Amino acid sequence: MNATAGVTDYLNRRAVEVNAWLETLVPWETVAPEQLHRAMRSAVRTHDTSERLYTAGLEPAGGTGAELLELIKRDIPRFRGIIQNIGIQPE
Repeated sequence: MNATAGVTDYLNRRAVEVNAWLETLVPWETVAPEQLHRAMRSAVRTHDTSERLYTAGLEPAGGTGAELLELIKRDIPRFRGIIQNIGIQPE
């Protein structure tokens, strides 16, 4: 599941999109990927789960493993730039 929400960037005073990766990772041999994908997508689409996610400010947007990989590849350079720009350092 991919969740997105608009937030304010307090450094530049403009809205930015933030993606949160909420994924389930299991050993490859646990279950066929397609079966796991269908089960997880079905669970996220239930009324109760969707309502809880929206209440928490999250927008469920399920996708495939390949789509997640592309999202991560796109987000890493973007967040690296933000982190460097504001000077965040590891502890």
